[in-house]
Order: sequence, then structure tokens, then C-alpha cells
Amino acid sequence: MGSSQEPDSLDSDGTRYGSGKTKVAEQRPEQDQDANLQKGEKMKYSQNFKVSSIELLADVRVDDDRARYIPLRLTEAERALLHVVDGALEVCEYTDRVDVSSNNYFARQAVDKHETVMEELKDLFQIILGVGICNDYKTTGAKLLFEKSLRDNRHYLRRCAEIGRRYKIMNPDKMRSNYGKLLYALMDVANPRIRRQIGFDLKIELKSVHSFLRDRDALDLLADSLLPKATMPLDDSLDSAGLRAQSEVRAAAIDELVLKYGSNSSENKVESASSNESSDAEENTRLALSEDDVRLVLNSISDNFSFLSSNRGPVVKMISYLKRFFNPNVVPKSSLESLEIRYGKGGSKLSHSHETQFYFVLQSLTLWKEILGNFFKLWVFAEEDLLDERNGYRLVNTGQGLQRCQAAPRVSKAMANNLAKTKSQVGKWVGLSVVHLGDRDVPNALVFIDKYTQVARILSPLVNVLEKIDDLAEDPQLAHYIQKNFSDISSLRKLILADYFKHGFDGSGDDGGSCIDGRLTSNWNWCSKLEKKKYYPIFLFAGFQGFDGDFRE
Repeated sequence: MGSSQEPDSLDSDGTRYGSGKTKVAEQRPEQDQDANLQKGEKMKYSQNFKVSSIELLADVRVDDDRARYIPLRLTEAERALLHVVDGALEVCEYTDRVDVSSNNYFARQAVDKHETVMEELKDLFQIILGVGICNDYKTTGAKLLFEKSLRDNRHYLRRCAEIGRRYKIMNPDKMRSNYGKLLYALMDVANPRIRRQIGFDLKIELKSVHSFLRDRDALDLLADSLLPKATMPLDDSLDSAGLRAQSEVRAAAIDELVLKYGSNSSENKVESASSNESSDAEENTRLALSEDDVRLVLNSISDNFSFLSSNRGPVVKMISYLKRFFNPNVVPKSSLESLEIRYGKGGSKLSHSHETQFYFVLQSLTLWKEILGNFFKLWVFAEEDLLDERNGYRLVNTGQGLQRCQAAPRVSKAMANNLAKTKSQVGKWVGLSVVHLGDRDVPNALVFIDKYTQVARILSPLVNVLEKIDDLAEDPQLAHYIQKNFSDISSLRKLILADYFKHGFDGSGDDGGSCIDGRLTSNWNWCSKLEKKKYYPIFLFAGFQGFDGDFRE
């Protein structure tokens, strides 16, 4: 499982290198290495450090079950409506007024929560309709919105809400503030008392690849042998000629699938995927699958692979690095190879031997891989829990402000399955296996989803720095800096990885520990202390800017 010491090797020019691909001392006794670095000689490094995109997705298959939870990519018409709902939510203060203002203990007047919810919902709907009128007055505005009641426009409002939800699932880094407002508004609309007074419900089924093909009687496409060739990402380990050849194979597979499953009917183009509902009753008619519809489905599946590559991929890489650089069955010879932690040392709240810490980290990363591999499914379950009319919530001061505390039975069941699968893969379990849901640590399913979107925000910059170290070493001055402070590239990598694997999983943090959620808290605690690390300048040289993005994007 771990890596053993590699023997010295010879380069093509006959130069001898050690296990870290740095020049060994007996290369030329009279030669000064620092002088060579100043002259522009490159530091050598171990080959094949990067993990290709194909390796990251080797175990992923698009079957009937996965297709049920792959959101359908937005069409041009739907993107216009996305701007409408996002703009309306940007200026809305729904949660501030419903959850915060209505619970102000210092207010001079008592506030009726029900009346506040009704007022704010009507304001939100009117803002959406107003922005919609301004966005497209000649068609949508004139036909659907002008001088009509909220109930008359319920189909438009449902469509806007569904588009916002679907877009967010496909793009977790977007709408980071506005999505919470949207979900909390939908939670209140799901309340039977509120729904009766408004006169309609906003919850509708998310458009997925499976539902789209099901409505067009074209589920056979999911079993076609050409589907992987048409949707899998290109292998980034290939050279330009290889990428060009693979791109041609992919284009040919797409054309063949379009020809095989698409019809030339002009009345059933891709806009049928985004057409507005005409009634509450489901239509019994079957739609034809146009050529553009086939391309839409293939692009949606490709989007899913892109999500897995960018979010699950860093976890897979870190598992690979853990197994490559550390061996649980070998007594470490130096601190660079040891993962041992002791309570109170370096802020650690746990005491683990090298072997125990190895498996503690491995099982944590493996669980994250399982969660992110089925993240769209978990997200759909989270929304179903949040919007279940029989699953009410209560406002609780959790120590981090007022939070909507609500049970999440569907997500809990799915997490239990992921946990059982992880235990079977790693063979042994270290620490607690408690998953907090519906309590003060993780108040509801929305908070749970938000916690695990942060995994990629932590690991992606870390992996990016580890992969860029080779490029940094090609600069003579940076190579000199690395050699002077860290000996060689291999030692630098081991230093970064050992520190992360030890103190990113040491139980530290406000609610840290060995439970499932505490491990992620420990990771954030490690991130907060990065600036004090000896290797922090390497992060800056590699272009590191932070672990979090812009909430407003």
C-alpha cells in the first residue's frame, strides 16, 4: 500500500539520481550544485506525479440510477430565466426578515411569523415577476405577466424556482447566498397553511437526464455502448496529437448517437425541454427526441463527468498520494514519513500512531470520495427532505446564529449506505462513525450539503500546489530556494502532505473530533493556520489565493 525506497537511477545523459530524482552528491565532487542551479540547470523530479482525468473517472458509469440524478443542462431560454430569478433573489432579504427580524427579542412589537412569511413571499414573487417583465416584455412579459394574479403566474414561478435549483446543483460554487434564500422560501411555501393561503405550490420535479429521456421514450440511449466515448472527458495525459485523435473519436461517437436516436422533426427541438407548463395535469403525449435534444442529453452527462473530475478528482488524488508516500506497515525513519500525532502537540486533539492515523485519513478521504461520487443524488434527497410538507422545522440558536433545525431522513439513510460501503472498502474503522444531521452541529440538509461542497475548495488548491512544484523547480532561483530550505522536491512534497495528513485530521477545531463531521472541521482549522507554515511561500509561488471563492458569483 505504501511506497518503498526507490533505488538510484540513471537519466538519459548518464547522470545519477536518487529516489526523489535529485542529483546525488557523488555526481561530480568538484561541482558546486548551487552554481549549477544559478546557471539554469533544472532540478529533477519524480515522473508521473499527476493523475490523469481518465484514471480519476475509471470507476464511474452512467447507468439508469445515476441518470435519475444528473440535472439537465440549461437551454438558452432557461438561462434567461436564471438571470431573472438570481437577480430577484439578490435584492431580496427573505431570510433576514422571516427568521431574524421576526425573532428579535428587543423589538417593541410582537411579530406574527405567519404574516411575515406571507408578506415576504408575495414581495419575492412580485420581484421575480417584475424582473421577468423587464427582461422580456414583448413575449413573456406581455403574454404571461401583465395584469395577472400570482396564482395565474404559478407556472412561471415554478419554472423559475426549478431552474434556480437545477443550476445550483450543477454549479455548487454559484448562487451561494441566493440559493439559501430560494430553498428557505420554498420550505415555507411547503407549509400546508401557507400553501392554502397562497393557492399553489412551487415544488416540481427537477428535470434530469432520466426524466427527459423517459418522457421521450428514449431510455435505450443510456445503455448504448457509444455513450462513454461521447461523454467522457479527454485524457489530459496525452500529447496534442493524442488529444486530437481522441477528440475526433468523441465527435464521431456524438454524431452517430445523434443520427441513431435523434429525429429531424422541427416542432420538437430543444426548446421543448424548457417549454412552460400549460396545466397542472401531466400530459400523456410522448415527445419526440430531436437531434438537439440528444446533444443536450450528452452535454448534460459530460457536465456530470466534469463535476466529478473537479470535485471528486482531488479526493482521489489525495488518496493516491497517501498510499504512494506513506506506508502503514513500515516504521517511519523520519518525521517526513511519520503520520503519528499526540494530544496537545501542534494543536492536536487526538493521539494516533502512524498506522492508526494512516487508516484514519484513508477512511475519511474514501468516505468523501463516496459522498462526492453520489453528490447529485444526495442533493436531490436533501431538497426532498427540506421541502417535505410533513417534515417541519424549528428555529434554534445553535451558537452560530438562528438556524432552521429539521430532520433529514432521506439524506441520513443515503449517508448510512455510503458509510457502510466505505467501511467495507477500507477494512478497518478508526474513531466515531456518527453523522450529525438535524442537530446543533448540522441543523438541516442544506447545511449538510454546504459542508461537503467545501471538500473540493480545500483539496483543489492543495493538489494544484503539489502538482505545480515541478514547474516551480524549473526556475533556477526557485529551485535554489527549494533546495536550500527543503533539500529537494520529494522532501518538500512529503513535508506538505505529512503536515496535512496529520493536522488536517487531528480532531482540532470548535466542533472537531473523530466523528464524520469533525474531520471536515479539522480540515478547515488546518486551512486557517496555513500562513504560519514553513512551506507557505511555496503556495504563494504556485498562485495560491485562498480556499474559498466569491459568494456573489
